[in-house]
Amino acid sequence: MHRPTGSRQEVILLTLKRRAGGRLVLSPSLAYRAGFGLIFVVALFVALFGSLFEGEPTPFTTANITPLLFVLASGIALLYCDAWIFDRDGGVVENQFGLVLLFARKRFPLASLRGVRIESFRKGRAGAAPSLTAAAEGTRRGLHSRVNRLIAMDAGGGVHVLDTARAVHAAAMQRTGRRIAEYCGVSFETGT
Repeated sequence: MHRPTGSRQEVILLTLKRRAGGRLVLSPSLAYRAGFGLIFVVALFVALFGSLFEGEPTPFTTANITPLLFVLASGIALLYCDAWIFDRDGGVVENQFGLVLLFARKRFPLASLRGVRIESFRKGRAGAAPSLTAAAEGTRRGLHSRVNRLIAMDAGGGVHVLDTARAVHAAAMQRTGRRIAEYCGVSFETGT
């Protein structure tokens, strides 16, 4: 059995967009970028405030450690690239991940894509999990600990994790999975 591959395991729901040339791109939303951009600007202002307005010789003081850490973390989040590109014309599925200008690419032929599937599991639990429908109908507490993964399966038995999100995002993940499967001409499955 192949180990799932993918660039990320966090729970940021990605958005699917149609790009030039008819390609489908699954990547973080503009709201994600804008949110981290706002955090970056505010943290930078707080870190530089003393130097700019209070005559401190440098922003690198112990009082500015927290804002500088926020500047660093949000700056990395802004520069992070994570995208899945489905290109029917080029016949390729490409995963780009890493920091801008330093990102890596993994490709495989679109013809080797066998299906798109949603797997559901409960964080911290091994073994079989209830179906996606049961997860979506669970209690509020159950929804927070239930996680869905949108995966692409290739002919070689490889499993590629496209997105991971809490079960409360199941409907959006199903729409995304269906659109990708329809675009690529492969099957779409939900469940465990």
